Amino acid sequence: MGIGAALIILLSTLIIRVQAYGKILMAEAERLLISVGCPKINFCVRTDNDKVVEFYQQLGYAIEPVHLLGKRLIEDD
Repeated sequence: MGIGAALIILLSTLIIRVQAYGKILMAEAERLLISVGCPKINFCVRTDNDKVVEFYQQLGYAIEPVHLLGKRLIEDD
């Protein structure tokens, strides 16, 4: 096996582990929020971050028809 193939396998394994940890963390966050009576979770994901959107959709989250308003107070460098 070449270095390139080994690197691909390593990165694929890391991605799977990160997703597994992400699922565990989200399940715990949901459990804690339910325990204090929180009826719903809302959060933001950048529209160009397809991988993250797909991850959350696999956990049952849906894109909702809302407007997110923002105002930059200090410009990025």
